[in-house]
Amino acid sequence: MRSLFCLSAVLPVLALGPACGDDGGSASETSTSTTSSAASDASESSVGAGTTSGSPSSGPAPSTSTSTSAADSTDATVGDTTDVADTSDASSGAPDEPPPPTDAATLLPWLEAGNYARWDAEAERHPSRGPHFDGVRTFVNATLLESLEAGSEDHPVGSSVVKELYGAGPDVGGWAVMVKVAAGSSVDNWYWYESFQGTTYADATGVDGCGDCHTAGADFIRTTLPL
Repeated sequence: MRSLFCLSAVLPVLALGPACGDDGGSASETSTSTTSSAASDASESSVGAGTTSGSPSSGPAPSTSTSTSAADSTDATVGDTTDVADTSDASSGAPDEPPPPTDAATLLPWLEAGNYARWDAEAERHPSRGPHFDGVRTFVNATLLESLEAGSEDHPVGSSVVKELYGAGPDVGGWAVMVKVAAGSSVDNWYWYESFQGTTYADATGVDGCGDCHTAGADFIRTTLPL
């Protein structure tokens, strides 16, 4: 009887073992659930991060802005080119170039600097047909050239001639200059200048000695075309 009692006492204790085993199963499920939850959270975080990293898809906006800036830069460049073209056109007006100075103090440095050298000129020096020393070479500005080409008998104000004067040597020894300073064909409407080897022979308007010799030409200009 005592043996049966002991066995009946032991059986309940054995019956408790599976219950502990169930607790172990619950812990496993909890661990699995926690892992799944963490993985899910990590996945969601990863998706969120992916969405954030995908946000550079908004990048085209800066890119578009850059393109616009490039276009603006292109427009600005075109504007600059137009300005350059305008300046070039304005500088091509040779007939508007100021005539030489009409006083010896300013004219002589202007001549020595060769400011007339770009004018149309005779191809080479030749013997003078007047009292201009040994050899001469004549230059005419655009204003006078156009008037000569038109066959004018009264040249416009600003018409100018520079005649290089040579002695026996090859170097320029001086200059003779005419500048039209007033409208109308008169010796008084021309400025006359002549200097050779340091001596000035004329520096005024209405120089009769010069006018007497040049009266044979159209409006006192004896130079003819072609140069």
